[in-house]
Amino acid sequence: MNTELFQHFYSFFKRLDPKAGEEVWAGAAFTVQLSQEGHSCLPLAEYAGKVLFDADFATGIVNMKMPELDQWRTQFETSRLVAGPHGQTTPLVLDDGDNLYMARNYDYERRLAAEIMQRTGLNGHSVAEVASALPLIFDSVQSEELDWQKVAVATAALKKICVISGGPGTGKTYTVVKIMTLLQMLETRKVLRFGLVAPTGKAASRLQESIQQSLAQHRPEGRIGQLDSAIEASTIHRLLGVRRHSHYFWHDKNNPLALDVLIVDEVSMVDLAMMVKLLEAMPLSGRVILLGDKDQLSSVESGRVLADICEGAGNCFSAFFADKLADAGAVSVGSLTVDDGTPSIQDCLVFLEKSFRFAQESPIGRLAQAVLQGRADEAGQCLEEENTAVALDNFSERKNMLATKISTGYSAYLSQKDPAMALDRLKNFRVLCAHRHGVSGVAQVNRWVESVLFRENKIEKQGEWYGGRPVMITGNHYSMELYNGDIGLAFYDETGRLRIWFETGDGRVRSFSPSRIPAHETAYAMTVHKSQGSEFDHVVLILPEQPSRLITRELLYTAITRAKKIFELWGSKAVFEEGVRTVTQRSTGLAEKIFDQRRASAMCDVEENDRPGS
Repeated sequence: MNTELFQHFYSFFKRLDPKAGEEVWAGAAFTVQLSQEGHSCLPLAEYAGKVLFDADFATGIVNMKMPELDQWRTQFETSRLVAGPHGQTTPLVLDDGDNLYMARNYDYERRLAAEIMQRTGLNGHSVAEVASALPLIFDSVQSEELDWQKVAVATAALKKICVISGGPGTGKTYTVVKIMTLLQMLETRKVLRFGLVAPTGKAASRLQESIQQSLAQHRPEGRIGQLDSAIEASTIHRLLGVRRHSHYFWHDKNNPLALDVLIVDEVSMVDLAMMVKLLEAMPLSGRVILLGDKDQLSSVESGRVLADICEGAGNCFSAFFADKLADAGAVSVGSLTVDDGTPSIQDCLVFLEKSFRFAQESPIGRLAQAVLQGRADEAGQCLEEENTAVALDNFSERKNMLATKISTGYSAYLSQKDPAMALDRLKNFRVLCAHRHGVSGVAQVNRWVESVLFRENKIEKQGEWYGGRPVMITGNHYSMELYNGDIGLAFYDETGRLRIWFETGDGRVRSFSPSRIPAHETAYAMTVHKSQGSEFDHVVLILPEQPSRLITRELLYTAITRAKKIFELWGSKAVFEEGVRTVTQRSTGLAEKIFDQRRASAMCDVEENDRPGS
C-alpha cells in the first residue's frame, strides 16, 4: 500500500465532495491505488463489508470496515464524485456490475470492447479465395491431428481480426509468416502494407529477427518475395508517433495508420490504454492480428487485455464459422468443437495447442504445464526429479553454491573476442528474479554477480564501465534507436576503446560511447517481467526466502518458459509451491463488456430475423 498516494487522493476526493463520507472517500482513493497496481476497477462486491486497511493513516482511518454492498453502492450513487455508465463527466464511474472505475479506465475499457466487437463482425476474403490459396501455403498431406496453425491462418484471412494465443514453441511467428504470405497471395492489385509492432524495442527486434528467419527457411510459392522489404518491426509508440510531453499520438482515429495489416506481438504485455489507442488508429478496412500467450504475466500498467479477450474461451467456434473453415480446407468436416451461439468473437480466437519446442514429457514442458494448471505437488515433484530445485532457506549462506553456477554460466560470452559473438553467447544464460529489491532482488543480485565474476577474474571492474558489463536500456530513445528492454554489452573494439554494443534487427551490431548511453541498469540479472519476449538456453530463477504476493502462477510460468533447455530454481520449495497455488488477481471489466456487446449484437440479430419478410 502506497500510503502517501492514498492519503493524497483521500484528501482530494474529500475536497471535491465534502458530504460524501469517509467510506466513499476511502473507496475512491483505493480505486486509484488499485489502478497503480494494474487493476482497472474496484469491484465493490469483493470489498464490501470488509476491512479495507489495517494501518493508521494521517486521514484518521484505522481498521475501517466498508459498508455492505447495497449501502456502499447507494453512497457512491448519491455522491457527486460518481456517475453511472451513461452519466455526466465525473472523476469516477460505477458500472452496472458494481465496479468502480477511474473515469479514464472505464472509457478505455468501453472503447476497446467496442473496437474489438466491431471488427469481429467484419469479413475478410471469401471462402473460395482462401480455399484456392491455402494448399499453396500448407502441405497437402492429411493428418488426423488438427493443425491449429492452419486454422489460424485461414481465420486471419476470413476475418478482419484474429487473436492467436500460444505458449513458447507453438509456432506463433511461423504462423504469422504463413498469414502474411497468404494475404499477399490473395491481394492481386498491390503490395500490402504490413505493420509489425511489439510493446518493447527488445520484443520488436526479436519479432523482426524471427520473421526474417522463418522467411528464409520456409518460402512457399506465391508473391513471397514482395514481403521481404516489408519486414521492419517497431515499438507501438514509434508506429503511432510520440508527441512530446503528451499522452496522445500523431496517429489516432482521425489520422489513421496507412496500413493494410497490423500485427501485434507479445500482446500480454500491452496495457489497456495503449491497446485502445493502437486499435483506434487502425482503419476498419485493414486487418488486425494479435499474438501472445494469455497465460503469461500481464502488463505492468492497468489491464489484462489478452487474458480478458480470451476469457473462458477455447478452440470452439460457431457452427456457421466452423463450416466456413471446413469449406476453406482448413479442417475436415465435423472435426471442430462448435456451440449453438451466433458468430462472434469466439470465431476470431485460435489457440495453438502443440509445442514444437517442448515435448509433452520434456522436463520443462511438464513443469510448465503443472504450474499452469496449478498442480503444486506435481510441479515440486518435477523439480526434484530433474534435480533443479535447490533449497535456499538462507540465501546469504548458500551463495557459494550459486556462485559456481554463475561463473560457469557467464563464461561463454566473457571468453569471446568478437562483440557480435559475445552478444549472441550472452543469450546462453540468464539469472531471473521475482523482486527488484531485497536480498534476492535484481539490484542486489547484480552487485553480487559482479563481485563473483571479479573474484573469479572473469571481469576487471574499474568504475561504472568495464569490459563484459551487460546493460539494459530502461527507456525509449528514438533518435538513437535504443528502446526499453534492449540489452547491450560493454566490449572493447579493435582499437582497444571500450564501446557499448547492441544487436540490430537484421542481426548486425552497432556501438556507442559509454558517455552516450541513456538511462540503463546492469543486466546480469533481470526481473521476470523484463524477461518477457526473451529466450535463454539456461535460466536460473532466484526466489525470495519468504512467501510474497509477487510470486504467482503467472510469474513462475513466465520464468520457466524463458528457458529453452535448462531451468533451475534457487529458492525455497515451499515458496515455489505456494506461488503455483496463487493466481494473479487483477480486477477488470473488459471481459464483461465484450460479453455484453456480444449479447447485444446477438439480440439485434434475433430482432432482425424476427422482422416480417426476413
